[in-house]
Amino acid sequence: MKENISARKKGSVRKKEKVLAEIGDIQSYVKSVLEKSGSKEFVYRGHASEDWELKPSIGRIDGYSLKIEKEMFLQFKRNYYSYTNERPESDMDLLFLAQHYGLPTRLLDFTFNPMIALYFACESELEKDGKVYVHSMDKMLLMDADSNPKMPHSIDEVFSKKGARFVVPNYTDARYKNQKALFLLSDKPNKKFTFITESYIIKKEGKEQILRDLAKLGYDKTLVYPLLDSLCEDIKKMYKIK
Repeated sequence: MKENISARKKGSVRKKEKVLAEIGDIQSYVKSVLEKSGSKEFVYRGHASEDWELKPSIGRIDGYSLKIEKEMFLQFKRNYYSYTNERPESDMDLLFLAQHYGLPTRLLDFTFNPMIALYFACESELEKDGKVYVHSMDKMLLMDADSNPKMPHSIDEVFSKKGARFVVPNYTDARYKNQKALFLLSDKPNKKFTFITESYIIKKEGKEQILRDLAKLGYDKTLVYPLLDSLCEDIKKMYKIK
């Protein structure tokens, strides 16, 4: 009975979204992405499980409140400098840094690179179908340091921004650069994004082979997470060491 309920729920979710294709291999994914993109610019987000909500990490906390969100950020701001040599110039840059190191924030990661999104859709939850969301930039306001309106500086400015918009960080960190990162910033971080409705379903049966093929193309853990422990993990995979 539980399986039937789960199947009905999954079917209901898929009806609300437009599934562009069900993907089982990297070749069909690349073909589908190229056919859709044409001359337009799209952004992507990979989920290792298609059941995960399209919601910022701070909004997934039980009992979320703006007060708690701001207190967490200020706690990070007071203490971060003891752990890194990075010195962000504004609260917005500091929010990018906090997101980067795992603090729950109102930012939701996206990428300009569809292969990066595919990696995230396959890197874990191998027993579940994954998903890659795709969204046209024609439908959204893009905000960066040189745009109008300009990037907010103080945390109060960040929290007062209305609506949802994409923001692009300065690529001062290798991870931002390698992942071709941008973020979706919302004034309602505890609400699921419903305006992003198109996606690819990544079949669980194809995930491991897709990861192997991505590695052949240079999309491995060392690229996505440029750290020494990632290098060691990639070397172990190369030599089939578990």
